[in-house]
Amino acid sequence: MSYDKVQMFHNKHSRHHLLYVFLHGVKHADWDAMVIDWECSHYTKHAAELDAKGEIERIISTLRSFDESNKTIRQLSKLRLLPDRKNLEEIRKYSDFVNEIESELKIAYKKLNL
Repeated sequence: MSYDKVQMFHNKHSRHHLLYVFLHGVKHADWDAMVIDWECSHYTKHAAELDAKGEIERIISTLRSFDESNKTIRQLSKLRLLPDRKNLEEIRKYSDFVNEIESELKIAYKKLNL
């Protein structure tokens, strides 16, 4: 089996990876292990340039940029400038999901006192 397939399997089935969170939900994640994994990666992997705090900030920033795009779509839809309004509920759910992820990461980071 290729490295990419093994890595994808690990990410889909390990509670300390964000992909697991997206597939299984916020309540099932191991937030402490996720933060610790990012902090360790900073020291053990050349590709991981950020420590846990930097990684959290990068991820939240990325998720927020998607959230801001969703808010723009929502506003255009409310103004009836977009023909299809069926995605508004999904956009709201994503925004709530981002808020939950941000909250859980901040709690774990603070608890671990890194």
